[in-house]
Amino acid sequence: MVYKRGVFGYKEISIPLERVSDVIVSHTLFENLLGYGSVYIETETTSSGHRAFDACFEAVPEPEGVQEKILELAGARKYKKA
Repeated sequence: MVYKRGVFGYKEISIPLERVSDVIVSHTLFENLLGYGSVYIETETTSSGHRAFDACFEAVPEPEGVQEKILELAGARKYKKA
């Protein structure tokens, strides 16, 4: 997965699907009425024990469907490696 953030310049983060540990969906009341939400990608715990959201996608249409697809792809990648 690739996450880009910025307006004039940008920051690009690449997250291998094998590292995805959780995908969290959040919506405000207004976003819920419009069918939009935010999708947070969390990766596996680092060796130092820190966990953090590595990416946040905002104003995502049908965020639950996006969540389901990411988890499906991440699970398929982990299963293939085993």
